[in-house]
Amino acid sequence: LSDSQDRCRSAFLERCLKASSSELDEFFNELSQFLNNSCDDYLPKLQTFTSYLYDEYSRTIRRLYLTSHFINFISMLITSVVIKNIGNSDNQKFVKFLDDCVKLLWRAQNDRATFLINNKRNNILSRTMSRLFDAILDADGVFGVLVSETLGRHCIKRVL
Repeated sequence: LSDSQDRCRSAFLERCLKASSSELDEFFNELSQFLNNSCDDYLPKLQTFTSYLYDEYSRTIRRLYLTSHFINFISMLITSVVIKNIGNSDNQKFVKFLDDCVKLLWRAQNDRATFLINNKRNNILSRTMSRLFDAILDADGVFGVLVSETLGRHCIKRVL
């Protein structure tokens, strides 16, 4: 990436992390609809985005003291996009996206500085993982699909 592309992505990420809850709700609802309507078109873009988030976590997010915003952002991504599209779990790319989101939430949660601030983040993690696991169990056939493949099993372990 060029420096200008990198700066643009960083600015977009910071804007996302500082957005209000209502702005994020609108953003994630639209994203969920796009994914629902055209899963194969949007999954590669979402995977690129989550890879970028993973790479930028240490560099940008911690430097800008946006860790709590990051945890909320990833939690909303899981509850508003992943859970609403959990029926796509038979798509290996979706399972990878699901796993990446779960890893991102755990990564932010396990950050020592984050852990020392307060237990609010523990509650966000617990609630998000509980909602995700409930959705996996409630959706017809999803649990079976996930446990039948290695990546899905690893993801289930992270959720639990």
